[in-house]
Amino acid sequence: MNWNRHRIAVVLATAALAALAIGLSGKTGHADTGQQITVNTGTAIRSSAQHVASGGLYGMYDQNTPNASLLAPLKPRVFTQAPPFGGQIPNGEPGPGGDFLKVAPTAKQIGAKVIVRLPDIYPKWPYNYSNEKDWLNRVKTMVTQVKDSGNADTVYAFELWNEPNGTWQGVNGNGHDSGWGDFYQTWRDTYKEVHSIMPNAKIIGPSLNSWQPTYMENFLTMARDSNTLPDIISWHQWGAATFPEQAKAFENMEQRLGIKPRPISINEYGDQQELAVPGQMLHYIQNFENVPAVDSACLAFWFNYGRMDNLLTDGQKPNGGYWLYKWYGDMTGQMDQTSTFQSNGLLASVANTTANKAQTSVLFGGTDGQVTINVNQLDPSQYNGTAQVKLEETPWYGVDTQASPTTIASGTLRVKNGQLTVPVKHLQASSGYRLSITPADTTSAKSSLSYAKTPADQPIRVEAENGNLTGSYSTILGSYASNNLFVGSKNHQTSEGSADTMTFNAPKAGRYMVNIGYANGGEVATNAVTINHHANGTIAFPNTTGWMTAVPNVNGTRKVIQYGTVNLKKGTNTIKLQAVAHSAELDYVSFTPLK
Repeated sequence: MNWNRHRIAVVLATAALAALAIGLSGKTGHADTGQQITVNTGTAIRSSAQHVASGGLYGMYDQNTPNASLLAPLKPRVFTQAPPFGGQIPNGEPGPGGDFLKVAPTAKQIGAKVIVRLPDIYPKWPYNYSNEKDWLNRVKTMVTQVKDSGNADTVYAFELWNEPNGTWQGVNGNGHDSGWGDFYQTWRDTYKEVHSIMPNAKIIGPSLNSWQPTYMENFLTMARDSNTLPDIISWHQWGAATFPEQAKAFENMEQRLGIKPRPISINEYGDQQELAVPGQMLHYIQNFENVPAVDSACLAFWFNYGRMDNLLTDGQKPNGGYWLYKWYGDMTGQMDQTSTFQSNGLLASVANTTANKAQTSVLFGGTDGQVTINVNQLDPSQYNGTAQVKLEETPWYGVDTQASPTTIASGTLRVKNGQLTVPVKHLQASSGYRLSITPADTTSAKSSLSYAKTPADQPIRVEAENGNLTGSYSTILGSYASNNLFVGSKNHQTSEGSADTMTFNAPKAGRYMVNIGYANGGEVATNAVTINHHANGTIAFPNTTGWMTAVPNVNGTRKVIQYGTVNLKKGTNTIKLQAVAHSAELDYVSFTPLK
């Protein structure tokens, strides 16, 4: 949620790897044409869908932001929220929010639980802790307020401290002793204080700022020996690919220490520049679902209050990430085994089959290109030779752009010996996809899968990163950007003459309105515009209060500016944006046909 030196190092390392991948391939995920997903509906990874990855850190600002009608379809399992009268002011916000007393009624209404983060009673980051006596008095007050709130049954667990390996300025903390004392002693005393008021309350911890095996083992040894083990083990996860190995290492640690297996809660996950992007989040959902010990997980809170961690736009409208989690929330019955967990590569997937075996759904994404999905062990009592299939896409146009799923293909396919094969083409790495399979009302042996045609009056969207880049321009990862990528320059210093030439197809000749998505954290920038090799004037890009990857990003730094109208020919066209003065980051260009 907030910054510390260790987390900065983790995030920078993640960003460096992403930048390396982009530099090598030009894409965040590119699959070869032979890549496949195999779904085994007869093998369950979980006997029932629990939506363990559907939580949010500070997902709610107050009782109505977001409102219950937006949150309920996501089936959130937990929220991590501030304690009663919490004082923490994160991410450039004007004041505190997320108070348990305000959000608990909504959590209860939609069937979610709440992790109460006790140290967020403090306004500053890192926490402005003073001494243990003062702290324990605060704990007594907070826990008593929860107990007397009428919503104590909504508590998932009390989080006694947050990221002690980065925020505790004393012994057994972050290595810098500012006289706070021994974290282990404070843990033991806080544990006892909470249980003196609510004896049956669960405790979650140690809530490390990332997987730190040495710190974790030392902490668990202390907690075991003092009978203060947390009921739920937590740490924060930046990068999905490493999680399965880390979870296995934790399991081995429990066995080595003689500790009874405990559930895991990853109560913060998702780096800033991948947060809410469907093709990115699928990897976390897949890897959390496939580790049985994971009981819950919360999207990280890097940006604004009341947005369910960027699943909603600045206008409280669903974006592409919202619909991925809504599809995830739709899953019922058992969670099926999929092959992408074992490969743990660019392509990710989760699947479910309903209790009556009449519907199987597969959520997948993370790559460009083509994929073949093989679904095995479909129930013969439901599928009499054929199945109805539907393919949907939820695109990523950026955090603050409202989006809705579209059906990209549908049809009837043969089922042979309980197996169905579905070819999928034209994947976008940032998008999420859903394959829905239900029994067909026909026994026809003919297979037919039809892809929807793009309406002629639909705006043409051209991603800046897909253009030919010259000068200082390069492709950069950004969650506020359409397609999770944009074009910019190192240190925001674009050299004069740097250009992005984008090639695209128009379905018909005519006049089109042009809009450009961009960000500018500096002076007004000017670009020359060329359409089909003919100079077409210039465009000025005003300041947008920050660059595309700004953290915090209170005002939404990616803005859209209208350039004007241009004439396009049917077929291949080009637009070239060339830097003249100062720097602007380019996200996309859209062309809307005029009647």
